[in-house]
Amino acid sequence: MRLLTTIKKKLKDESGQALAMALIMLVLGGLLVVPTLSFMTTNLKANRVVDEANLRLYAADAGIQYASSRFLSGVDPAAPEFLPPSLTDPVNGCEVTLARQFVGDDLCVITSTATDPATGKSTEIHASFQANAAQFETAPSPFDYAVATLGGDLTLTGSSSITSDVPGEGNVWVNGDINLDWSCTIDGDADVTGTCNRPDNIEGTYTPGSDPTDRPEWLDDQVTCYIANTDVPTPDFAGQAWDQVYSGNKTLGWSDPYTFDSLHVTGNLTISGTNNGGIYTFNGPVWVEGDLKIQSGANYITFKAPVRVGNIANGYADFGGSGWVKFENPAAESIIAYGSHAAGTIQSSGIHIAGDSASVILTSGTYGDGGAVSVKLQDSWDNSTWTDVSPCGTLPLVDEVNDNGTVRQNYTGTTKPYLRVVATVSGAVCPFGVTVVRNTTLHVREYLKVSGSRSCWFDGPVVVSGNAATSSKIVDIGGSKDGVAWDMVFRGTLRATEPVPNCNHEIYLGGSKVFEFYDVVYTNVSAEIAGATGSNMTFTKAFIADCDIDVSGSSVIDAPPTTSPIFVSRNGNVDISGATRVDAIVYAPGGGWDLPVKANVGNVHVSGSSQLEGAIVSKSALLEGAVILKYPVVLRERDEVHDPEGGGPGGQSESTYSIVSYSIQ
Repeated sequence: MRLLTTIKKKLKDESGQALAMALIMLVLGGLLVVPTLSFMTTNLKANRVVDEANLRLYAADAGIQYASSRFLSGVDPAAPEFLPPSLTDPVNGCEVTLARQFVGDDLCVITSTATDPATGKSTEIHASFQANAAQFETAPSPFDYAVATLGGDLTLTGSSSITSDVPGEGNVWVNGDINLDWSCTIDGDADVTGTCNRPDNIEGTYTPGSDPTDRPEWLDDQVTCYIANTDVPTPDFAGQAWDQVYSGNKTLGWSDPYTFDSLHVTGNLTISGTNNGGIYTFNGPVWVEGDLKIQSGANYITFKAPVRVGNIANGYADFGGSGWVKFENPAAESIIAYGSHAAGTIQSSGIHIAGDSASVILTSGTYGDGGAVSVKLQDSWDNSTWTDVSPCGTLPLVDEVNDNGTVRQNYTGTTKPYLRVVATVSGAVCPFGVTVVRNTTLHVREYLKVSGSRSCWFDGPVVVSGNAATSSKIVDIGGSKDGVAWDMVFRGTLRATEPVPNCNHEIYLGGSKVFEFYDVVYTNVSAEIAGATGSNMTFTKAFIADCDIDVSGSSVIDAPPTTSPIFVSRNGNVDISGATRVDAIVYAPGGGWDLPVKANVGNVHVSGSSQLEGAIVSKSALLEGAVILKYPVVLRERDEVHDPEGGGPGGQSESTYSIVSYSIQ
């Protein structure tokens, strides 16, 4: 009994048990720590591997997403510039390279590889893009029709007709009614929001109740750029060291010097001498603060640097007599050498123009199938940091329709001293070169007049500021043709404006002279073209007036349909009459561009026995008499009369692509 009691007491006595338990736990812990730590390390490594794989996967997928955006951009997948060899910046710390492979005609396989430079491991994604059979439609251009009215009727009277160089393609699209005399015909389809009084005279499909025509606002933007391109700054002669200065009026007659460097005349300058063969040469800048008059017998005058006529208030230029006057540019400087250039981007070196008026000229040969070249201007303060010239800093696109020629763009942002270009070639090998020329400009404060048999050659832009207090014609060119091979040549832009526009004032082109305009003509007043028999006129870009345009007489405005000019009356009417033949695209929307609102504008009237080869887009149109409007179908291929976002007859189709397979390796 005593033994049992002793045992019970010992069991109830807990002294020393804590040590035993601690020793047991220590032994067990030692046995468990190593496998636990090993498990945790393995798990962390596995998670890191998964995370790295996911980062590479997301990076490779970014390359596929980039390729998808390129398909959506409309760039030809076969073009070299469609896909770069790698993304510019790392994604998730990985370098992403891209490759493509074509399988058949409509499958393009894009391979995007993401490589982690720290581990050297890579993840590849292969995505197959299939060209869809389905197409989507874009808005048609009104210039895909012989006539498109924006808010009025189309009326034909007498024996007038609308036809095309391809039978049945003289289509019209009228936001109003069509009114036809019994002998008037339309050789094409007619979409009209209203009705036609003689639908049997429509030789194609007649569709009344059609949707209205949309104004081509993209062309409004282009016209704005055309006008901006003519706004060349007046030469700033501050600080000019003049080689010869005449105070007051000066006449260069029989015994004067015949060669000058820079010349400043504080009054009027008259050139009338014929000694020395009548040859006068001005090698440097010329500033005549009064009037510049060239007159009397035959003399031959060459200006080789900018010429400024007038001061703040007045100063006109009057070129009469016979002989010629030349405003001659210096030699052009090549910045992209002429040659056959493969698809890709070419960036020229910078050229120092030091605030001079300059022009960029793209000269093209015959492009390969599908070839196209676009050129944009960039300027810089330091020849290092470059920005795009904006707005209107891009030359017109050149492709197979308008290759084998030149396009020209003035650089008007002359505050920066350096200029360069970036050319993008797509579709095929294209032979071209780009040059820059410093312009010999003519700036006239009041008006410019040419008469007699005087011929003029203007290499650079001509700007007439139009103080019309002394003349209602701010440009007045008439007279007869001289015997030289050329007569009136404007290779640069012509801008004739008034500080306060008066639509009763005008620029006038007439007589029997032969005119050649290779760039934009713009006036903020009216324009009259009234050439006599033998007066041929060539316009290759745009003729723009804020007020009316009146074409009459027997002059011929001649151009192939691939380069026929755009005649634009922004806030007036266009009237073509007489026995005139005009190759042009006529646009008279009847206002816009923040111009003052006027009534009864936007109308095109063609009458007499005139023939218009081109198209009309206007508020309303009237063809009266024995007029023939002939539509050249090649206009449907010209970029400048189509929305850059797309457009064609009834809407052009465009390809789309979808991902049909996606695999990860």
